[in-house]
Amino acid sequence: MHSEQASTIGPRAGVGFKERDLELLWYRLASLRWRALALVAPGRPELASRLLQRLLDAVGGPSRAVRGVDASQATPGRIRAISRALERAAPRDSRERVLVAVPSPAELPEARDLVAACDHALLVLLLDESRLVEVDRTLALIDRARVLGAVLARSFRAS
Repeated sequence: MHSEQASTIGPRAGVGFKERDLELLWYRLASLRWRALALVAPGRPELASRLLQRLLDAVGGPSRAVRGVDASQATPGRIRAISRALERAAPRDSRERVLVAVPSPAELPEARDLVAACDHALLVLLLDESRLVEVDRTLALIDRARVLGAVLARSFRAS
């Protein structure tokens, strides 16, 4: 079981997701109807990747029912391939679910199609560091009706 300590992203800075909060988030997400969920972190794609990994950990790791795809650092060609695969995937009423860490469409235009291939999106923001202008640019490029909300993580400096 994970401690509630934040996990390091860089050599001197990190981001914290508390285990209990992640479990509650997962149970809330699991109660909704979706097949693919985009995790989008404007300006900080590594945050989407980190949340993806932590959510998979919270549900006991990848399984047949829940899979993760980390496209946060993918090339445009790879993002297009993932988008096509999601469009051809299991029907929306399937019990199989896919969490997808996605770069912001404001930073990589191909990501817009990947977010569109998902049923919903969840923004991943960093307290005191995510810039409103980046969030607004991202929201302008995706269907706001599909955005479930935002996860707000706190950052810390390693001592």
